[in-house]
Amino acid sequence: MKDAGLTPYEILRTGTEQVARYMEPWGKFGMVKEGYSADLLLLNENPLKDITHIKNQAGVMVGGRWYTKAWIDSELEALETKHKR
Repeated sequence: MKDAGLTPYEILRTGTEQVARYMEPWGKFGMVKEGYSADLLLLNENPLKDITHIKNQAGVMVGGRWYTKAWIDSELEALETKHKR
């Protein structure tokens, strides 16, 4: 998207609010707002300054539970080890 000329703001909006327009029920996803369902990605740096900061993650909030980047990485490593052939 960056190569196509979108700004960091446009890239983030396309991947959040715009995607939420296709979710059901409409009006319950895509924004951090009271009454909305939100799975959040917490970043260590501002992606509006540089979209590559999206890769520098602190963790995620999913379904009301917080998962640190370290925990996610360890789970991914365990899955990779389990499924290596």
